[in-house]
Amino acid sequence: MKIIIVGCGNFGTRLAKYLNGLNHDVVIIDNRQETFNNLDDNFTGKTILGIGYDKDILEKAGIKTADTLVSCSSSDAVNAVVSHIAHNIYHVPNVIARMYDNKKARIFRSMGIHIISVTGLGVERIMDYIDTSRLQVIKKIGDDSEIRVVKIKAGLSMIGKTVLEITSHGEFEVIAIERYGTTMIPLKDTKIMENDVVYFTVLEESINEFKQAIL
Repeated sequence: MKIIIVGCGNFGTRLAKYLNGLNHDVVIIDNRQETFNNLDDNFTGKTILGIGYDKDILEKAGIKTADTLVSCSSSDAVNAVVSHIAHNIYHVPNVIARMYDNKKARIFRSMGIHIISVTGLGVERIMDYIDTSRLQVIKKIGDDSEIRVVKIKAGLSMIGKTVLEITSHGEFEVIAIERYGTTMIPLKDTKIMENDVVYFTVLEESINEFKQAIL
């Protein structure tokens, strides 16, 4: 997967090294040469010196063929401009922006841009957005963990289907949908949309069947 990161601060550095370790094609952009010194000798990705919202710089980074762009500079304004360009001009499939201002965050969520906050920021959280096949178990219920509550970002196998169509009664069922920052309890005919995060209850013994049906 080709991933562009704008901002080589503490988080951008950690994210770049983490994704590079997973063998993704990583390009990181920053306007300060010295920040690239934070990347260790094991980093095999590409570094580009320049302004993250400069179209020439973005095209040099390969934005036209990028799968994901993460803008995580320390400036909301920069992250807003970069994510807008990536989403609306270059139509990057997966755009993620770091936002300090909650009002701006709500606006960009409504545009289909994923938002990460300053608090509780971690590469594991951001991987939920980057890896659409990522399934996260958030709770186990029962003395022997007979039931799991899991969440997963809607992939192509789910988008456009109704809740009923991705339910197998007695094995796994949809219990909630997170859409543009709002969580709701869906109806049976509620359709799954792009960028939805879907929560399921899954019977432990049916986890393999669930993965085959959903992933």
